[in-house]
Amino acid sequence: MLEIIFDRNCVYQTAYHAVWCPKYRKSILVGSIAAETKRLIETICQGRQWPVLSLEVQP
Repeated sequence: MLEIIFDRNCVYQTAYHAVWCPKYRKSILVGSIAAETKRLIETICQGRQWPVLSLEVQP
């Protein structure tokens, strides 16, 4: 669950949705490339203590 921030005059929660589309939508995110991409994203987010609510790598 994402952290809810309480300030003096506001309450907020920040979340990001990232989408990456390869040029000409070629199917490059398959097999070992898809697995390595997913692993790298999870490693970076874990190192920065960012929660990953959902992660999908589609061809």
